[in-house]
Amino acid sequence: MHAEPQSRYDQKLVHVLKTSAAVFAENGYHSTSMRDISRATKMSLSGLYYYFKSKEELLFLIQDYCFSTVIDDCRRLLEGVDDPIRRLKLLIENHLNYFVNNMNEMKVLSHEANSISRDMFRKVNTKKRQYVDLVMNLLDEIARENRVDGVDIRVATFSLFGMMNWIYNWYDPRKDLDVAELSRNITRLFLSGFVGEKALGAKTLDAGRESHLDRAVSIW
Repeated sequence: MHAEPQSRYDQKLVHVLKTSAAVFAENGYHSTSMRDISRATKMSLSGLYYYFKSKEELLFLIQDYCFSTVIDDCRRLLEGVDDPIRRLKLLIENHLNYFVNNMNEMKVLSHEANSISRDMFRKVNTKKRQYVDLVMNLLDEIARENRVDGVDIRVATFSLFGMMNWIYNWYDPRKDLDVAELSRNITRLFLSGFVGEKALGAKTLDAGRESHLDRAVSIW
């Protein structure tokens, strides 16, 4: 069992991370000052520096918290699920459910990935690698089970992440599908291309609605 990311971050810090992500998403990391963060969070500079030493460390904490939450939630959802296609559906739903509820964070992760350096960059990249490896291993299992030929697993993995991560540019929950239907559509589009409609056969593409969206998830 993996520790809840929330246990490493108290509620006030989580509020600071979410508020700061919104400011970074709106103004850009490099154009934002710590005084801007102070005004947005309604905390003094000394109060902010209690939690982190610099703006760069703040950006690192946003990234670390996001990846920790997504990965830990995903692992809990997949625990005990044997069918690899069902595991993929749950993974896609978890990813989309988290980031639909955290669009500012998704934008920051996409635009400011290289704005941290040294050990902080390596720590975030280690978590990214864990997530990428999880998906690559799952797609490799699906490919072997369905005798998929001629598709590079690395290409397939990053194509799937591209489909999921690009939603911050266009998805509007007020007029688009809800998360369950968004997940079902992306799952179907990806799997139809990866293993083919014929190979999918009668497998359901409901995206695990009954076991995931009806329970509370660890989002901001």
